[in-house]
Amino acid sequence: MPPTISQTRYAEPVVDKVRKLCLRRGAGGLKELARSFRREVGGVIVVKLDVFEKLLTDSGIILKPSELDMLYTAYGEEVGGEKTVDVERLVAALNGLSGVRREVVDEAFRRLDVEGRGYLVAGELLE
Repeated sequence: MPPTISQTRYAEPVVDKVRKLCLRRGAGGLKELARSFRREVGGVIVVKLDVFEKLLTDSGIILKPSELDMLYTAYGEEVGGEKTVDVERLVAALNGLSGVRREVVDEAFRRLDVEGRGYLVAGELLE
């Protein structure tokens, strides 16, 4: 299940930190991180939390345990008793909107989410 708005907001500071660390490497920093994730996990979308941490560390991104927990809360789930992270969703968040654009999208979402559930149903959009 996709993360709720509150879950992604919770992890936003860590996502911003990872994004900034990638961009310090230049314009292609985010693409290189995404490529290294895909290369190392062989196309697997969901990886164990400890493997995810190793992939970040190998890429020169060191996070505190509390920051890893924040990413897990927003982009992870438990699968077979193992904590896992959805790498594709995280990479999408790293490449995602920021600043004013994000605020505009969030405002539009809030107006459409009249029930306050944190997600939209296709039928609601057609009304």
